[in-house]
Amino acid sequence: MDAASAVSAIAIFPSKPHSAHLTSVPLAPVGPDDVLAKTVLVGICGTDREIVEGKLGAAPDGMHELVIGHETLAIVEETGANVTQFKSGDLVTATVRRPCGCPPCQAGQVDFCEWHQYTERGIERIHGFMAERWVEHQRHLIAVPFELGDLGVLIEPMSIAEKALGQALAIQQRIAGWRPRQALVYGSGPIGLLATLIYRIHDIPVMVLGRRPADCPAAQIIRAAGGEYRSIASVTPFEAVRDLAPIDFIVECAG
Repeated sequence: MDAASAVSAIAIFPSKPHSAHLTSVPLAPVGPDDVLAKTVLVGICGTDREIVEGKLGAAPDGMHELVIGHETLAIVEETGANVTQFKSGDLVTATVRRPCGCPPCQAGQVDFCEWHQYTERGIERIHGFMAERWVEHQRHLIAVPFELGDLGVLIEPMSIAEKALGQALAIQQRIAGWRPRQALVYGSGPIGLLATLIYRIHDIPVMVLGRRPADCPAAQIIRAAGGEYRSIASVTPFEAVRDLAPIDFIVECAG
């Protein structure tokens, strides 16, 4: 597949509200360390909504439109000569942010970028994954077990909640043996649910506060995972947790 090949994609004109449109963009050639992937699913989140509303987003240098989509699930179609960890037919997802030259980025901690000159696929100066196919360097890809199926598209948003726990544990290493005895998740949307599931996997007691009624579907998922849900539809968050044991870990997932 050569550089002249093009694929259909969904893009926006940055800073222009409600400009989402179907377009055609060139498909990059597959280099020796690259993977060509065919899109299976693309997630849509609050960030995408803000991009479509013209509040976020920047086109690649020299271009006037930005292909959106930063949560993806795809199938590998072609690999470069140096690619050894992926093969045709594999399911993959991809990380979003690309490093700049600041010390944290160069140390592999791109989420702690100091210079704010990073780029992000589908958000900031790099086309996203809401295209028929896309090409990515193998270092930015994550293998997805086939057993996960379509749920693999949730890996990118799930990483947010996983990172929160990882950072808390890293910070609290100064206290020997510390682990949260009680986690409070504020918000019962998709990120709040993913956070609840992750912390229950780690056997951490979880209390979730949300605006939905006490018998809503989200509450049922939380309870099935062994967590507790309390609605703040008619009480303040403080009143809802007044009787809760000391809280060691709070995760804000309300956006």
